[in-house]
Amino acid sequence: MEEEMSNSIRRMSTRSRKVAPKMAAALASSDNRTQAMLARLEALENDNAGMEMVQNDDDDEASLDEDDQVYQKKQSKSTKRKTRQAKALEDAKKAPRTFLELLNEVKIMKARHYSLLFSREC
Repeated sequence: MEEEMSNSIRRMSTRSRKVAPKMAAALASSDNRTQAMLARLEALENDNAGMEMVQNDDDDEASLDEDDQVYQKKQSKSTKRKTRQAKALEDAKKAPRTFLELLNEVKIMKARHYSLLFSREC
């Protein structure tokens, strides 16, 4: 019995939980907790607000129902900063390529094409 008590005491953590003082004050009352929850919910809804209804005017896919609507995601403004690596990759795509780079790319494309043909036959 005494061993069980000592084991349970030994298992308790002595580490104290650190919470920012402003956060502790904000979550102290239930009103503040519900307000924080609603703010998080609103932020989540705003993240998904990019979906809007757009009419599909393609002549290729004509249908008898003119009421068909297509959902497209609205292009959001990029608020994220680009890293140096992302900028370098973007600049590398825009930069002119040498003949050897183009030749290498053609070889890679042919290899992919042949591997797809070979995998379909088996």
